[in-house]
Amino acid sequence: MTEEQRFYCEDFTGRGIRLYPISRNKKPLIKDWPNKATTDMAQVALWGTKWPSCNFCALAGKGSGVLILDVDVKNNQPGLESLARLEEEYGSFDTFTVKTPSGGLHLYFKYPEGQEMRNINNFPDHPGMELKAYHAGCVIPGSVYSNG
Repeated sequence: MTEEQRFYCEDFTGRGIRLYPISRNKKPLIKDWPNKATTDMAQVALWGTKWPSCNFCALAGKGSGVLILDVDVKNNQPGLESLARLEEEYGSFDTFTVKTPSGGLHLYFKYPEGQEMRNINNFPDHPGMELKAYHAGCVIPGSVYSNG
């Protein structure tokens, strides 16, 4: 685990966001990852030692307490424009936000108590956005992909 990865892992776990290790091709490295994702930095560090070139994903869902709005711009997706339209309608989202390497965004929201949420892979009126809400994750900063 690099110092940069440790910094971001500590930031995310400190916010109560559960993490799990993934390969550089974004495949989970542990079985039952939705249940084994953790905020325990000692466990995260052990995974980083076991798989020195691994990356980490933030778990979205009820157990992690967060929903992640994934705003995409790669492949010319209009995610930022869709987000701007949402913010015009509902106001600015004051939430933990991470900029992705491609220029998109991951917006983290508190999982609504008493609700059962599912992933939404396509918002017809807001293209370029996905909601990660159940057994899904987003790669956190400090990660290195197989393509560099």
